Amino acid sequence: MKKIFVFVFSVALLGIAGCKTTEANYRAAYEIAKEKQMDSGDSIANAGLKSQQMPRQMVFGTDTLQVRTEAVGVTANGGGTNDMLKKYCVVAGQFHQIFNASSMRSRLVADGYEGTFLLHNRMKQYYVVVGSYNLPSEARAMIDSLKADESLVFKAPFPYVLRPAHLVR
Repeated sequence: MKKIFVFVFSVALLGIAGCKTTEANYRAAYEIAKEKQMDSGDSIANAGLKSQQMPRQMVFGTDTLQVRTEAVGVTANGGGTNDMLKKYCVVAGQFHQIFNASSMRSRLVADGYEGTFLLHNRMKQYYVVVGSYNLPSEARAMIDSLKADESLVFKAPFPYVLRPAHLVR
């Protein structure tokens, strides 16, 4: 009986000692999860959602703008008020964290864009709005001004126009 107990105890001890996590184990688990994601079509669904989030070209008279329409609201302590929100908002950046959006807003205000404020959507994405206008031609002028400012660097698709859904009719 004692030999059986010692044998079972030593096998259990070896089993526990052999289950250490290693980088190879993490890599294998990551690869399995990645394959499952590809098999379930997650990447295709996410790609579809991301393509819906990209701005689309719209023609307003003589102006062609990159435009996106979304339900948004003015972010508290983001430098804006509801009366500042108009039909055509020029977006300079989009962030998942309010800290990053606030930092960009602060840099733009320091660079002379005093009217910069923050918007957010239901998914808590934050937009840095440099200006909000009633006419598309005014938004086009701001976009041209931002692109001409050599102190600013934008990644595609920025800057673009965001139309608050509740103002689009």
